[in-house]
Amino acid sequence: MSESVFSTVDETPPVDDDSRLRKLLQEFQLESVFDYLKAAQVSYRSLQYMQAEDIKEAIPPLGLRIEFREKLFTWKKVQFGIDDETISVQSKVDNWLKEKEFHGKHVLNKSLVNILKEYPSARPLLEHKNKNKNLTTDHRNSLIKIIVEEAVSNQIPIRIQDFPILLNEIVSVFPSEKDVQDYYFIRRGEKGSPSGKLYSKYKNFRAKRLKYDNKASIGDASNERKSSSDQLSSQIYENIEVDESIASALKVSLNRDSADWSDVCEKWKKTFHLRRQELSELNSGAFLESWSKFSHQKAADLIQIDFELLYPGKSHMLFSKWQNFKGKILGYYERNVTNEACKQQISKAKETQQIDSEDYLITILLNSIFPSSARFKNKQGKKTLKVTIVDSQDSFVLRLTTLNDYQRKIEETVNKYYSVGLTLQPFLILEGNEMDVKGFYIYFDKNLIKLESFLQSLDVCFKIFHVLSLKYPIACEQSWLFIQKYFFEIETEFDFKSSNVTSVVNFLNNN
Repeated sequence: MSESVFSTVDETPPVDDDSRLRKLLQEFQLESVFDYLKAAQVSYRSLQYMQAEDIKEAIPPLGLRIEFREKLFTWKKVQFGIDDETISVQSKVDNWLKEKEFHGKHVLNKSLVNILKEYPSARPLLEHKNKNKNLTTDHRNSLIKIIVEEAVSNQIPIRIQDFPILLNEIVSVFPSEKDVQDYYFIRRGEKGSPSGKLYSKYKNFRAKRLKYDNKASIGDASNERKSSSDQLSSQIYENIEVDESIASALKVSLNRDSADWSDVCEKWKKTFHLRRQELSELNSGAFLESWSKFSHQKAADLIQIDFELLYPGKSHMLFSKWQNFKGKILGYYERNVTNEACKQQISKAKETQQIDSEDYLITILLNSIFPSSARFKNKQGKKTLKVTIVDSQDSFVLRLTTLNDYQRKIEETVNKYYSVGLTLQPFLILEGNEMDVKGFYIYFDKNLIKLESFLQSLDVCFKIFHVLSLKYPIACEQSWLFIQKYFFEIETEFDFKSSNVTSVVNFLNNN
């Protein structure tokens, strides 16, 4: 068993039970739970016997209870081998990944385990494997796609002699793949050309990227920028282009069928170019009505597909850069934010034990360093009051205590911003309060899209703007532009110049 980062039960020299309990809770970063446990007469020695129902009775606040349960059950697993069934799938996956860490050469400059953690699309693959099931063909293709995207997007060359090393790492993480190594790579000897799905995918993808880069370097880049993403996108997925008449037939099918979601996604990829064409020809309302799947409860999957085709290799960049960003931006906020309410939000971001709460606060605080210069307009069209930081934050993320009355609240927000001529496009909704977040949604085209985390909702909302060529809301325009330039490293001919954004991006990239 690997060495634990938590306190052990036979720790010496002996200390009293309360001290041990306090020390463990400090390691959990949940010191506030101590009083609840003592009130329920729970001791350090009794923790190993504590079950989910006991925790529910001892710790009433939901947010604290959820986090304590996760960390306690992980601790019990490490210290006593007790594998509580209530440990979440994500915790089990993370523990499994730690056990599978590969210690040889990393062809992709970092471990496959860490790469898989950064890609949301890897989660179904890992959850499936965590159930001790062999990978399916779809899972293998998903793994290959992630590896190739990582290599090409980071300009990491994979030589023929590197493929066996990379294959060893795949087998170390997924031992069942030892019997199907030829699916990924086959060496043909000195005269024969290698083959295998991983080798072929990488070779084709890299060739298309090089072809695109060569074309993009010729001519006036400013005139080509808008079409370049579409041009590259048409080359990214094999067999993605279809005849216009076939695409039209697939579109009709998309508006009618939805039982097999994987089939919907495949048809969606094949109709990408038809969608781009119609987006330039129709107004927003007519376009969304024409592509009704945008209102489907799983529309986030379709947004991800279109964004990947628009900007290959950039889909995961918010997630891969987020932790490093959080480590730097809080200090920047502390040195540069002067608004008292925002200073309180900084303190809350540092104090909260809930990841989604911290991510939410750090995100809306962007509006404190990127203040809007927009002004409200009265009924006569005259500019009056300047948009405040609170206005910008509300335009960015609408916070609702409960969803019971969400339609009225949304209508008030829409009327407020539309009535003053400000741009209100898709926006984020957070259910709960700053320190106890309960749900995450995107309001778009009169529909609510439910997401699994605040960061995922931020990611999908950003991609909606770009997939549908929508303008950012003026009240929080600079904050969205910062996300575009820092996280996704996207430049478009429509970007406005912001010295504030340039300054912060430069600070984060050089510190």
